[in-house]
Amino acid sequence: MLVHYSVCHSSQTILRLSVSVLIIPTILFVIFSRFNIRQETRYMLLGNALLSDLIYLLFYTLSAALNAAHLHLPKEACVLLLFLLAVAYCGGLFTAVAIVLDTYVAILFPLRYITILPPSRTKKIIVLLWMRKQLRMVSPAPPPS
Repeated sequence: MLVHYSVCHSSQTILRLSVSVLIIPTILFVIFSRFNIRQETRYMLLGNALLSDLIYLLFYTLSAALNAAHLHLPKEACVLLLFLLAVAYCGGLFTAVAIVLDTYVAILFPLRYITILPPSRTKKIIVLLWMRKQLRMVSPAPPPS
């Protein structure tokens, strides 16, 4: 019974991975290929969230495949893989916060929204999100009190 579950579970995982790897780039292509969509804040943030999720999915799949194959990485490669996983994971979280804040500003200031968050400012926020993710992973944690 255990063998059947693991085979069924792994085939479902592969199916989900395949669907995600096909659908996410298609959505990203639509967002980034059309100028009018690319100029809207919510779609830029959605594209950033999807990109972070896709990167996380690919690195997590690589990690799971290496683990399933019982391959041992050198310490430096393992640290790099974990760092990239953490950056991509935090990317999804920080982008979700940015989407919530974007919605909050749009509801609170509907007439001034486009001046508060124009596309140029949103692009800067996305770059800052990526820089913040990397800095958060590199900076040491404070010692426990």
